[in-house]
Amino acid sequence: MKQIFTLILSLCTLAAWTQGLENIIVETYYVSDANDATDTDGGSLPANSVTYRIFVDMAPGYELQAVYGNENHELRIETTSFFFNNADRGEITGDIIPANRLDENTVALDSWVGMSGASDNHLGLLKTADTDGSIVGGSNNDGGSAGIPAGLLANNDAMAGIPLTVADGLIGGFVPTITAVGIDLSTFGDVNSAAPLSSNGGAWSVLEGVQGPTSENIVLIAQITTDGELEFHLNIQLGILTGGVEQYVSSNPIGAEQFFNALNYPMLPVFGCTSMSACNYDVTAEEDNGSCIEPTPNCEICNPTNDGLVIVDADGDGICNAQEIAGCTSSATACNYNPAATDEVDCFEPIENCTQCSGQNLVLIDTDGDGVCDADEVAGCTDALACNYAALATDDDGSCLIPVENCTVCNANNDGLDLVDSDGDGVCDALENPGCLSVTACNYNPEATSDNGTCVEPIENCQICDETNTGLIIVDTDGDGICDAEDMPGCTSFTACNYDPFALQDDGSCLEPIAGCSECSEESNELILIDTDGDGVCDAEEV
Repeated sequence: MKQIFTLILSLCTLAAWTQGLENIIVETYYVSDANDATDTDGGSLPANSVTYRIFVDMAPGYELQAVYGNENHELRIETTSFFFNNADRGEITGDIIPANRLDENTVALDSWVGMSGASDNHLGLLKTADTDGSIVGGSNNDGGSAGIPAGLLANNDAMAGIPLTVADGLIGGFVPTITAVGIDLSTFGDVNSAAPLSSNGGAWSVLEGVQGPTSENIVLIAQITTDGELEFHLNIQLGILTGGVEQYVSSNPIGAEQFFNALNYPMLPVFGCTSMSACNYDVTAEEDNGSCIEPTPNCEICNPTNDGLVIVDADGDGICNAQEIAGCTSSATACNYNPAATDEVDCFEPIENCTQCSGQNLVLIDTDGDGVCDADEVAGCTDALACNYAALATDDDGSCLIPVENCTVCNANNDGLDLVDSDGDGVCDALENPGCLSVTACNYNPEATSDNGTCVEPIENCQICDETNTGLIIVDTDGDGICDAEDMPGCTSFTACNYDPFALQDDGSCLEPIAGCSECSEESNELILIDTDGDGVCDAEEV
């Protein structure tokens, strides 16, 4: 038998690197209660014990050949307490459990290993895939040694999902015979045991291989009941109907072996590189194993397979870009002279009165901060509006001759300004200030540059300036509406000898003739006496 098992395992040399194993499923089959604990026929089953079923989920076309352990990969199933082994009808492998005893006491919860068979007449499948009802639990159970009226295995604990009274994970069918080689399965005998199942050179198998009872191709390989914490580490061999095998191990694969973490329960932490910046970052890794290959910015990058580094060396000198030292090695007077430089660059030589060194760089000697070094400055007028604008000038020397609109214009040589002076008064048109230029006028404007004819002149003894100096008021002593200068005295009587047609004011000098007494002289404006007898008495008054 040992030779047969060796032959099965050696077939791995024919395997292609594929993925026939899809999953390892651990189903919580049942959680026992106080009623189950009353039974003594089947031995001691503590309340709250959990029955687990372990399934191998394979891709279509694959078959399970063996569950094994070898010198490199231990097969181990253990608990922190005891494995429950039914003392009445329990067996070490599921294929020899009597089908007609599954309704008795706690036989259906016995611990065993298998290869699809869950009794001598039933194959095991997930309760969720079981559609033919149940033959164990509740009314289908004999109630055990205490004769529980409702029967045992009737607990509806939510942790176990579908109750055994609804689905028992059993389906009728041909049960293959298990071959155990080099492995001690006595820990699953007929008494509770704390001993782990362990093997480094044995297996349980079906020599011709076995497939699952449904198209899902899921094979039951063990049923374990314990009130402790379950732990296992399994290794399995799958076969392909077209030939070749695949081996899956719980740790440290060798050669064609493939690591499958679900073969560990609880699953092992996934070790690998957890640094997202590393070439070999493993998105599935849970714990870092120090294997990270970190690229160095501008020095080393990940190789095409992300399992190593390649140098970033733009110039191919064997020094990565980040470690290159740029510098001038050919001139000791250069700012950036560096005899240790690995990359030759242009030498930065200072220029007298133009550039100077600042560290390894050149800085401009630019006193006026105009961006032109002092040595290259050109003095002149830099204002493009000036007559003497110099396009090549970099430094304005204050010589700009800028014409003023309507005041000055550039002369013919563009080296001076001509005045714009329409009236020739020496004041440019733009600066002219029209107003009254007469110093005797009321509105005389000392700031005016040209007379605009607006002068308001006072007239002596006739008109004087008003209070605002913008108009005139009359000088009229007698209030006759005629200014004093124009108010001429004289005789204003038309009948008087001395009537003065130019007189504007009667001064009482009128010489009025008196009929028969006096008359005007024809030679003068005086009165002469009408005195016929020459007696000095006018004729009219003669008596």
